[in-house]
Formats: sequence, structure tokens, C-alpha cells
Amino acid sequence: MNGIEDDPRRLAIWQLAQTLTAHRLPAEVAESEPVLVVAGSPEEGTRTLTVRCDPRASDEGRLWFSFLDGSEPRPLAEASRLADAMVHICGERQIRGDE
Repeated sequence: MNGIEDDPRRLAIWQLAQTLTAHRLPAEVAESEPVLVVAGSPEEGTRTLTVRCDPRASDEGRLWFSFLDGSEPRPLAEASRLADAMVHICGERQIRGDE
């Protein structure tokens, strides 16, 4: 697993990537930091998302996934809740008609 077992943030990202790819969503883990990219395709009505995993101070330092799509990360789901994270990612990937 390329040493990710020593970093709980990277392990959580790897687990999320495995969950997404098991559901046929294209997810690629960065080698240098706890980040993954979920590829999108405008032709298919989806956008590319970047997700990061870090401790969240407002939740006693528990690990959380966050979207990186602006100047500040946007909380997505607690890292222990892979199914919740996947549902939010699927919804966020969809390009809405008003965009």
C-alpha cells in the first residue's frame, strides 16, 4: 500500500478511492498527500472533484473528507462514513442545468 498504513489520512483516502472505484467512479489518489481526484466528463454531465482528508478541529480532531473547490475546503463527510461520502460525491459530480 505504499506506506499509507502509517498515515491515517492517506489510508482513509485510499479506502474512499476503493469504495468509489468499486462503484465504477474514476478515482485517482495523489502520491504525495491525502488527496484524491474523481474524474468527471462534461459530455456525460459530470464534473471533476478533488477530495482531501484532514483532522477537523470542530469535531475533536476526527478525520473528515472535504471538497477542495475554492479558497477554503468544504466539509464532505467524516472519514469513517465512506457510504455517506460516496453519496455526497455522486451528487456533487452532477452538473446542474443552471451552471
